[in-house]
Amino acid sequence: MTRSEHSVLRRSYRFLKHDLVYGMLLYRYGLARRDELLKKAVKSERHTYTCFYRSPGQLEALCGPVMEQLLTGRGKERFDIQVFASSTGAESYTLASVLYEHFPHLDFHITSSDLHADMIERAEGGVYSKQEVHERELPEAFLTQTFDASDDHYLVKPHLRARVSFQQANLLDRGLALALQPADIVFMQNVLCHMDVEPAKQAFWAVVPLLKERSALFIDGMSLDLRESLTLEAGLTPLDFKVREVHEFARSHIRERWWTQYYGIEPYARWRRNGLRRFSTIFLRDEAQACAPRRSSAAQVDRLVAASPSKYHV
Repeated sequence: MTRSEHSVLRRSYRFLKHDLVYGMLLYRYGLARRDELLKKAVKSERHTYTCFYRSPGQLEALCGPVMEQLLTGRGKERFDIQVFASSTGAESYTLASVLYEHFPHLDFHITSSDLHADMIERAEGGVYSKQEVHERELPEAFLTQTFDASDDHYLVKPHLRARVSFQQANLLDRGLALALQPADIVFMQNVLCHMDVEPAKQAFWAVVPLLKERSALFIDGMSLDLRESLTLEAGLTPLDFKVREVHEFARSHIRERWWTQYYGIEPYARWRRNGLRRFSTIFLRDEAQACAPRRSSAAQVDRLVAASPSKYHV
């Protein structure tokens, strides 16, 4: 068998197994089973998994169409980014490195927050084991531009650490939007999937007011039903850029029987109505979008926080 024939067979097998069987024939079944699982699932109260260069497709979008739109006609004011659920800081330092490489003259700062004090202390140090850094294969250029390496660890370069600050914050804090600065880009990724529906909604509406009039929201790792409905209500426009590639890459750690994990997200379905909004992980806001974001009532947020003050992390 030639290499070309082998490649055709591999693509055919992938189509039959992933696209046809799991992506179509078992799709409705999977949604129903996953919904049943969510009714009884005990969700993680302290899920801190992260890694460097987690979504190459998102980074490509960031340095391409997102920044192109946000920087066009912009003045010289500082470019501000908010990162929620920053965990060990891998995502924040990844952003700092990539932005510094592509926009070396841009005055930007990344404010990162997490609920847990030990995560803040861990991230501020900027020191990572080789195992943590090589959690997945990284571009060599990214390694050299981001870290100073020693025999047993990697240290984020000083000029990148200076671009990032860390602080504690609670996504269900009713004063969140007042305590933090409005941002040109907000990242809230892989955190809402670990919340129940109502707290996830509260967290979303707590963060939306932080978006500037022209800004972008990166929001992966959440219920797609919620993402579709909430972003529409907030008047955000999905970015049409490598949507399927980004979605499927983010699912690479999820089992084929995705409905057996409460954070399991269904495969990309090109036939879904409103598929762009459902599967996109990047949303844009501009001055023309007049839909004012709806804020959750302080009483609702207070009740959720009082019921479980440390359960939902950022």
